[in-house]
Order: sequence, then C-alpha cells, then structure tokens
Amino acid sequence: MVKVLVVSMVVLGGCGQVSAGPGVEPCSISNCEGCCDGDTCRMGTELRACGFAGQACSDCGAGSCKFKECQLPPMPGSCAIPVSVGASTDLSSYGRRVATSTSCSGPSQPRGVAVKVADTIAGPIEVRFVGSDGGATPGAVHLGQCGPSLFGDSEIDLLTCDTPRWPVDAEAMARDQAVVTSDVRDGLRLELKPVAGTCEDPVHLNLDAGVAYAAFSRNGTPLHFAVELGSDGNLVVSGAEASVRADCSSPARGTAGLRRGPAILEVTGPASGPFTFSASVEALVPGDTCLLPLALGLVDGGVMLQGSTSALNPGLEGSCGGAGARDAIYRFETQQVQDLTVNVTASGAFQPVVYLRQGDCEAGAERACVPSTAGTASLSVPALPAGTYFLGVDGFAKTAGDYTLSLSLK
Repeated sequence: MVKVLVVSMVVLGGCGQVSAGPGVEPCSISNCEGCCDGDTCRMGTELRACGFAGQACSDCGAGSCKFKECQLPPMPGSCAIPVSVGASTDLSSYGRRVATSTSCSGPSQPRGVAVKVADTIAGPIEVRFVGSDGGATPGAVHLGQCGPSLFGDSEIDLLTCDTPRWPVDAEAMARDQAVVTSDVRDGLRLELKPVAGTCEDPVHLNLDAGVAYAAFSRNGTPLHFAVELGSDGNLVVSGAEASVRADCSSPARGTAGLRRGPAILEVTGPASGPFTFSASVEALVPGDTCLLPLALGLVDGGVMLQGSTSALNPGLEGSCGGAGARDAIYRFETQQVQDLTVNVTASGAFQPVVYLRQGDCEAGAERACVPSTAGTASLSVPALPAGTYFLGVDGFAKTAGDYTLSLSLK
C-alpha cells in the first residue's frame, strides 16, 4: 500500500493538484511537474496558475498560458496584429516586436515590426525608409510567413537571412508578412510607392548592397527594373528569366558583359503564381565577354591553348550558330595581310562553333563562321587584312565544354 501511495503522489503531482498534508512533502521541483500554488501542486497550464518544474504559479492576467509559460497579449506590430502600411506609415511607436526563425540565428539575426500592405495599394511597389528630416535612411524589409513560436507570440520564417532592400508587389506583401528591420526610432516612416513595372515606369532595384531580392506575382507578365552598375560586370539573376536593355528603345540582350551605368532589367517569372528572384553583380572573367576578351599571344605567327566554355556566360553568336550558348572571346591583331587558319577540337558532347569579327567585338563585320564536324571546327580566311580581330568559340545547340584551339597566321 505504501508503494501504491507513493506512485499515486508522483502522478498527481504532474497532472493534477496535490495539497501538502501530514506526511506529505511541500510542493517543490522534486515532486511537482507543474507549478506550486503555495503548498499545492497545480498542472501549470491555467491562466491564473501558469508554470512548470515546481516554480511558483504565475497569474498571466490579460495574456495567455502556453506551454506552461505566460505569454503577453498580441500587440500591434506582432504577427498576430501586423501594422497596415500605406503610402506613408509612421513606425516609430512599434519597437521591435517580431522574432525570426532560428535558421537566421547569429549577430545579424533580423528582428522588427510585422507589416502588411493596405488593401488600397495594388501592383508593384517600392519600399523606402524616411527619417524625421525627410531624407532616406538605411533599412531593410524581409518577406516571410508568420508561424507559431514555441515560446512566443509568433515568429517569421524568412525567405532570406540577408539584409536586402526589397521591391515587392502588393500581392506578395499581402500574401506573406513583411518584417521591417530598420532602426525603429522617432520619426521613422515606411513609404510605399506604387509603380507600373513597365519599361517607361520601372521598379528601382538597388544593387549597391550586394544581392537584391524581389517578390512578385505577375502571371508571366514581364517586369522592368531600373538598375545601375557601378562598374563593368555580369548581372547574375536567379529565380526568373532575365534580359537587359540599355534603354526602352534598345533591343534586349543577355545579362553578361554589361557596361557600367544605368540599364533596364527585364524579368519574367512563371506563367502563374508567386515568385522570388535575386540579382547581383559579379566581376568580369577574362574571355567571358567583349568587354574583357582574352588576348592571344602569338609566337612566330601561331598559338595553341586549352580552353573551356563551361563556366562562361552566353553572349555573342555567329551567323552559323551559337545562340544562347556559353562562349569564349579572344582578341588578336595582324600587322600585314596574312592567311588565317583556326582549328577548335572539342571533347565530349561539346559541338563548337567558331566565328571571326573584324574591328568591333559586338558590331564588327563577320569575316567567317563555321560549325563543327565530328567535334572539330576549322576556319580559314585567306589574305586576311591587317587589323584587330575577335574570335568567338561558341556552342551549337547550347552545348559547352572543353576544347583545344590552334591558330596560325602565314
């Protein structure tokens, strides 16, 4: 009987309430899995008696008791009550209410205010932070979905742990939650500027801070972004099809080998549903584009080298092939009329295409273009005039790979 009584006491201490009496130990961590209300062990899940591990019971007041811990009532700026933001919204009174998922743990873990775009705003919008002096101030908006947190009101599962500057569209901002991680202080406002997303009224995409992110739901309709490159480079876009125009009247081209300055980025997502893409600028790789062709160092009128197009970007194409394929660009000069012979022998499934342009890499006249036969492309130009030439090693049917190039001038 004594053994049965002892077992009963342990069970009741964890899931009911037990009061101390003669011969019974006072409520403590050793005999109560819930909370202690004086000498009484309670379950610890009640609003007025919340707690665990034999701690003193807490009265949660206007909050709630979850997982045997008092939770504060939802407050504006939390996931439960996101702040509705319009054209201009003062955020200075909300503080930092939202924790983020543990996948973004670390010293730069974002924390901020949960916001949701007002119903009165539709289409693409630009996000800007404005200080009390009316000037732009650093800040970031993260998109993610609110979800339950084990020990708090809620948390954000972020799409990215970086600190991007987001252009978004209203549907994406309404579908997900936006977390403002700017320095929330007196006079800080979040401004949303609707834009058409056309070439004439593009969304501004800031590439200065590294990777820029954008989230949209456009059902396959192209979106246009105004970007500016601080130096020559390749624009790397992930998550969507992309092309670039110098301006609205210029033809579209690939995103590799761009000159510094303004440009229009045209992005097309899937035929339906939301999508998120990222854009960043990477330094040029020698031989990857016309902006930085590889110089052929001719010795006794010839050269032989090993090369590969596998890690390069699509750029040029010849009249006989190479559209959309990765290519390598070479440059050489001649001082007199000579006969030119070029052989490119590929390995594996690579089907090389070789072409020669004179004077200008992109717009120069094409002097010759030959596809491969049995993995080798052979190009011959008799009596080639003196001048500057650009040789492209491209791929038929978008193939790419390793090759051996030999060139001779006689």
